[in-house]
Amino acid sequence: MLAVGEKIEWLVDHGFATELLHMLIGESDYADQDAFERLDIHSSLLRGMAIQHLEFLIDHGNRTDAVAVNGRIVSPYPEYFAAWKLAGCPGISLVQLDRLIAGKPALVRSL
Repeated sequence: MLAVGEKIEWLVDHGFATELLHMLIGESDYADQDAFERLDIHSSLLRGMAIQHLEFLIDHGNRTDAVAVNGRIVSPYPEYFAAWKLAGCPGISLVQLDRLIAGKPALVRSL
């Protein structure tokens, strides 16, 4: 059985970064709004950096360099994303993550 961080990494690697982002920002049926409210300041900051990293991945792929977008510089944050996973993926409920995976039969077979 995979740990939550391993499931997250697998989902990102297999094109489900958008679904994870929607979970983290509360725009998914699988989002856990109560979990957001229970986050301490450090977990909330890690969640925010994970959101920024996923947004970068979705918009720019696996680039490792910063990108200029409309006069702003945006960067990936793989080290913060790794720290977020190491902290247990604050803001993502393991139960909800498993529901997301179970709702996608192709994922269940692949994991």
